Amino acid sequence: LPVTAAAHLALVAERLLDEVSQPRASTANRVPLSLEQRLSKPITLIFGRDNLRNAIQQVAQESGIEIKIIGEDLEQEGITQNQSFGINLTHQSVQSILTAILKLANPTRGVRLTDDAQKLIYIIKRESPANSPAIWITTRAAAADRGDTIPPIFTADR
Repeated sequence: LPVTAAAHLALVAERLLDEVSQPRASTANRVPLSLEQRLSKPITLIFGRDNLRNAIQQVAQESGIEIKIIGEDLEQEGITQNQSFGINLTHQSVQSILTAILKLANPTRGVRLTDDAQKLIYIIKRESPANSPAIWITTRAAAADRGDTIPPIFTADR
């Protein structure tokens, strides 16, 4: 088996145990989770080497959150979606995993998240009042140019 097989098997086992241990509610009585609830939901993300695009896609699938990478914003800052990195985060909130991914994919790694050097961020965006909110992966500069609200996790006063 490939080197990553053990991590994937552990992830599948963890998900099965989570599903078995949770009481089943009828689908008629289920209330959809808010974006804030989904961001606080614990998930596991483990891979040896992959790129930003695939990592974000995995988080979106695990969390049920629509996540878009705004490629034009990243290109303006010289950030590519195909830079590779590895990650091993188990049973952490979606928000924690997202910020860890963005920190790893940031062109100036190793700086504190509150520093202005953290170019790569996410924002919560609702494209229209009828749409549910989505996460946009963008840059600090592009978000500021659009007048988007930057989540407190990326501000110095958090």
